[in-house]
Order: sequence, then structure tokens, then C-alpha cells
Amino acid sequence: MMKNNELRIGNIISKRGTVINVKPETILKISRYPLPYKPIQITVEWLLLLGFEKTYHSNVRTRFDLIDNAKIGYDFNNYGEIDGMIGFRYVGNYFGHIQYVHQIQNLYFALTGEELEVKP
Repeated sequence: MMKNNELRIGNIISKRGTVINVKPETILKISRYPLPYKPIQITVEWLLLLGFEKTYHSNVRTRFDLIDNAKIGYDFNNYGEIDGMIGFRYVGNYFGHIQYVHQIQNLYFALTGEELEVKP
């Protein structure tokens, strides 16, 4: 269940299956009626929409990196499941609990001070 305190204005979430951008009134609505709102699972498709690039592929895993100030990368196993997420700039940090689009947006903002949005 979504919690309003984990969201920022501009985050991308789902409401009844439709992708929406969080607005101030969305946060208020989630505090009262959270059921229609769901986080969006990070997938290869979402990483590509957010500007990540495929940088490595083997018979075991595929890596997608966001090549910029944050140096963030995701590994997917060959079943399409997230194996892990690493902040390259801060070598050794493993953010395995980040599995939703709004979470990666929040981390990116915390690391860079900039918004991570869908690329045109």
C-alpha cells in the first residue's frame, strides 16, 4: 500500500492502472484513500524511459546505467528480475530495497538535487 510520506511532487505512480504524476492534492488523497494508488515496479522498460542505457549483457545478467552525476546502475538477471542496484559514484553502496519508480526518483533527487523524469 502506498504511503503519502514516501512521495514527492512529480513522482510517477499508478492510480487504478493509469500512470500519473504526483501533485500536492495526490499526496492528500493518498493519506485518506490509499487503495487506488500503487507504486510502479522498476522494469527494463521503465529504466529506458527514465534515461538509463543498456551497458552490459551476458548469459547471466544485463546491466542498465544512468551515466551522469549520480552514476546509478541496475542489474537484471535473465528472468527479468532485479538483481541489484548500485550507486557507482559511491562505490560499495547497494540499494537493494529500491524496486519502484518513485523510489529511484527520490534517490536520484537526493544524490543530485535534480529531478529524474521520463525522457522524450
